[in-house]
Amino acid sequence: ALTGVPPKGPSSEEVEAGEDWREEIAENFEERLQLKREVLDLDSRMSVCEKEMKKLKLGGHGGLRARGVSDVSEWGAESDAGVSAFSPGDSEEILEKERKLQREVKSLESRKTEAEGRLAKNVEEGKRLQAELPERVENADMRSFLL
Repeated sequence: ALTGVPPKGPSSEEVEAGEDWREEIAENFEERLQLKREVLDLDSRMSVCEKEMKKLKLGGHGGLRARGVSDVSEWGAESDAGVSAFSPGDSEEILEKERKLQREVKSLESRKTEAEGRLAKNVEEGKRLQAELPERVENADMRSFLL
């Protein structure tokens, strides 16, 4: 039954609470996007390092296969002709490049794991904020507007 009284709109406190909630949600979402970009960037950098390691092993630009070595354990070994496939200085240079790339990959993996942990916390925080909306903003129309 219509009483002729217009429906009560949200109070100024509810409007402010809604604006605060919306700001927190926006910050949460922005942080989530940054974390996802960080994870993707770390993945990309790890991929580049892994490709460089393969290039070293498979013979790209004077890598091991190009020098007759198929396995790191064969570095410095003699070829079938009985002659060293490459000089000891070359093998040390390649070995050092690979070690450097392995250290870089480990560092990137650690940073990625840390970023993924922060991302998981961010997602949980977003869920918590969603669940809090009915408590923070009682007016159903205002909640509908915010979602």
